[in-house]
Amino acid sequence: MMTGREFVIVTFSHIRKPPKLRAPLKRLTVPKETFFPLDVDSLSRGWWAEASGSKFILRARLSVEETRLERDLRSTAEQVILELDTDKSERLIWPWQSSSALDVTKILTGIGSSRSTSFRTSRIADEIVNRLDEKLLSVAPVASEYAVAVTHVKRLMRATQRERPPSPSTTLSLTDAFFYVRSYFARSELLELDGIDPYFVAAAVVAGFATLPKAPLVSDGLNVSMPAFRSFESPRVITARRRAFLDEQAIQKLDVATQRHEDILAALASVIRTMGFEPMYNKLVDLRIDWGADEVFFEVKTADRDNFSTQVRCALAQLLEYRYRCSRMRLGTARLVAVIEAVACHSQHQFAYEFLRAVGVDLVLWNSKTGVFEGLDHLLSQLLSTTPFSRSAADTAPTMVFRTCRHKVPAP
Repeated sequence: MMTGREFVIVTFSHIRKPPKLRAPLKRLTVPKETFFPLDVDSLSRGWWAEASGSKFILRARLSVEETRLERDLRSTAEQVILELDTDKSERLIWPWQSSSALDVTKILTGIGSSRSTSFRTSRIADEIVNRLDEKLLSVAPVASEYAVAVTHVKRLMRATQRERPPSPSTTLSLTDAFFYVRSYFARSELLELDGIDPYFVAAAVVAGFATLPKAPLVSDGLNVSMPAFRSFESPRVITARRRAFLDEQAIQKLDVATQRHEDILAALASVIRTMGFEPMYNKLVDLRIDWGADEVFFEVKTADRDNFSTQVRCALAQLLEYRYRCSRMRLGTARLVAVIEAVACHSQHQFAYEFLRAVGVDLVLWNSKTGVFEGLDHLLSQLLSTTPFSRSAADTAPTMVFRTCRHKVPAP
């Protein structure tokens, strides 16, 4: 068994070629036994290779954002779910294509493979990682000039228009165009120019630049996309991160607050579900619901009398980040809702309402004594009373009309 900082997942080629449908690299589901004895929590960067006969063909570069273990309800088999960072993961080639330029059989010699399973996962030595990086950088053909890349990318866009969703706007920014081509095109399909990343070259074409910009506006380290959402299931097992410098009392307080947050979140999800919406979440967002092309983000904050205002500010900062991350590739609008424990005095509540309203954020107060999410049913009723895709500006205005959405949360 090789050891190193990265891993490789080997799958076996399909008997039938998959349909030509393009989708971003968002998630991998792999049987747990294929990882044994690897520590799945330590996997962050890796590769996807496909075994075709006696050859290994490199398919994708993977960056893991989150790892979790789930049990299949039908087979009861345990599966490892790798949520991928779509900004840093990229396809080198599509499954229905073949390329001798991506033959890495010699590089991966010795990792082992067996047709008794559908997958093979192994750590790879750093020297192998370096050779795979070199292979990645040589995948895209080189264009002699930008005009050649313009012709090539426009032809590629026309040829693949039935295989991918249309771009969300005819006038994309360079950043948006970069993430669009990265999601729906493989590196081997694009052209490199003067050592500049082929995705940047293609993005410049899609964004309508007559000449190639002098410096890339998109950094490899930039991570502004939104992780994939999944259905909110309760109860969830959440463990607070314990800092080494915290004393025992502080750790206990952190655990109580974390559990309290989960209890409120579960109650909120229950109310939302009873109103006919499907609550979703990811590692960043507490809860999200969709309504047509639009979406609503909820950020839940526990609070006490001393930190109420601080928690309001924290909720606002996170909500604005969520809206920014999702605004790049979405056609609809995002409505933001801060859900805060109602532990402060009325004047503080009123200030929080006016402050958040000024920046386009709704406030819902959780009253633990009455078991009420104050303002929530009014907000959800507004959504239900409007037709998806055609909501008016008045419908999206922040509100603080206190009505009763009652749901008990266990006392801390």
